[in-house]
Amino acid sequence: MQLMLTFFRAYPWRTLIMLLALMFAGVAEGIGLSALLPLLNMAIRHDTSGNPNAMPAEPNQFELAVTEALGKLGIEPSIGVMLLIIVFGITIKSLLLLVAKKEVGYTAAQVATDLRLEMLRAILKSRWEYGISSGVTAATTR
Repeated sequence: MQLMLTFFRAYPWRTLIMLLALMFAGVAEGIGLSALLPLLNMAIRHDTSGNPNAMPAEPNQFELAVTEALGKLGIEPSIGVMLLIIVFGITIKSLLLLVAKKEVGYTAAQVATDLRLEMLRAILKSRWEYGISSGVTAATTR
């Protein structure tokens, strides 16, 4: 956790973009997967409709909530629509994860660059007399 806070202080915008992308990727995955159960129930009901001895599956509360939400949006819940919602959710999730991983890569490159620059500045600020004088005495004693 301390490392995450350090990165957030050093690179606030990149860290914020990464966290938001990961959060919305989780939401997109949840939306895509929430259409899976109603899709399976619709497919089972559709499959058993041809069999006169089979009892049709009653919609559960979750399926009713999803179909009501789609109805409020003006979308008729069907197998095709549910499949499109699942594919759309997975696609959005993948794109947001790509953005998050890109930000992680840029941040890692920036950290490496900052460390190299810090090392070069420290080398340039050092007093070379100590290294030169000890090197001269070591060479003359051989």
